[in-house]
Amino acid sequence: MRRFLALSALALVVTSSAEAERSSRLTCVSGVRVNGPTATLVHLTLVVPDGADAGQIGRDALAQAGALPLSSTGPSPLFVLSGHRWPQFFDGNPRPAPVTDLYNPAGQTFTGGADAAVAAAGQTWTDVPTATFALGFAGGTSAGKGFDSLNVVSWPSPWPNSVSAVAVTTTTFNVVTGFIFDADVELNRNSVMSLDPPASGDVYDFQRVLLHEFGHLAGLDHSLAPGAVMYAFGAPGPQSHTLAQDDINALSTLYPPPATWILASSVHAGGANGAFYTTDLGVANYGSTDASFTMQFLGNNQDGRTGPVKSFTLAAGKSVLYSDVVSSVFGLSGAFGSIRITANAPSLKISSVTSTPGGVPGGTFGSGIPAASASDWVVNGTPRAMTMLREDTKNRTNLVVANATESGLDVSYVLQANDGSILAQGALPTFAPLEMRQINRVIQNLMGSPAPVANATLILSTPTAGGAFAAFCSLIDNLTNDPRTLLP
Repeated sequence: MRRFLALSALALVVTSSAEAERSSRLTCVSGVRVNGPTATLVHLTLVVPDGADAGQIGRDALAQAGALPLSSTGPSPLFVLSGHRWPQFFDGNPRPAPVTDLYNPAGQTFTGGADAAVAAAGQTWTDVPTATFALGFAGGTSAGKGFDSLNVVSWPSPWPNSVSAVAVTTTTFNVVTGFIFDADVELNRNSVMSLDPPASGDVYDFQRVLLHEFGHLAGLDHSLAPGAVMYAFGAPGPQSHTLAQDDINALSTLYPPPATWILASSVHAGGANGAFYTTDLGVANYGSTDASFTMQFLGNNQDGRTGPVKSFTLAAGKSVLYSDVVSSVFGLSGAFGSIRITANAPSLKISSVTSTPGGVPGGTFGSGIPAASASDWVVNGTPRAMTMLREDTKNRTNLVVANATESGLDVSYVLQANDGSILAQGALPTFAPLEMRQINRVIQNLMGSPAPVANATLILSTPTAGGAFAAFCSLIDNLTNDPRTLLP
């Protein structure tokens, strides 16, 4: 039997000290309710009138929810994670589908503008660049709370929760995997909200309320950091709609970017002097947990974002070989290009061998190329060099550059002779997102004319902010076509 746990977060709103004109403040308590195979973890943010006993209000609210109190030991860092996450961000897909939410305006306590505020609150979490989580507004609905795979923001009547609660977020997830299946936000019609609340009085900032609730929807708990959106205390009035660094750190910890590798070149095609090259790709999972990963063939001299994607799983401690990967995995012939591999765990070792029949009958020759992880890429501010480049009657050198980002990329180069003199310098034409490009006879190409050059050094860099690319050179024997890999 599948077991589910429902997590309810009754919202905190914001972090600021209550002004003298205000008659209330906000505070949060937590509890747990266990019912056989299911349990409910409850976080309540409650309105506490001036002079009232916050502790008693919290105990009463927990009792009404049938929840036993929980205590915090003061976690470090200050943010707290519920430990529950949406599954689509952990299957190795480089572009996972966003979580979507719907808005039911029935009972809304102010006029106009709610859709834009709902969308903006979700987009704020989506825009965290160091996290993969994304929340997209899918429009209006007449639905309300329910375990129906619809994530709904609504104003229920009658109000089913504590009268002191401003909002409630209920998140349902699998207790074994921790993956979330459904989340709903309930707003209290008796709590006055506005898109532009006054500086005095007990009117709550609607967008800030949702910004906090959507943090719970993502899987975040309350924070101990004053100033954080997820801080466990708050007040009415206008509030910031910007995440604090503590919020960003929390989301990035819960939804880290997938591990990514770029295999700069792979092929199933003919080459010079009768060669026919194919690439074998090997993947080993040396971690202690199973890995999900995708491979995307990016092609060459084009925007690679639309390339075909294939998904795989690999058990802990296992390895797999994809012989002639371009043909066997992607079904392509006469094709060459880079491959992007993304995984939900960094514990993969990925290598390739590209070879062609030759030498003795039935034999092959070629060279190995490792897939480059992010630590191997040429990135903005960190040039990398390759040496032993050579072009003469006996040898030629080809350069491969593969944009590792989904944005345009500029690449600068300096070609130096062995005495340190500059043979050529400049910039390659701008790369499209995820574009791979092979430059044959790179020394001649960069210098603009053929000339015998031995033991040259090529220095590559990018001036593009956030830019990153994988690169290598192949030093090829003109007589045998035997390639040797030169890595930066």
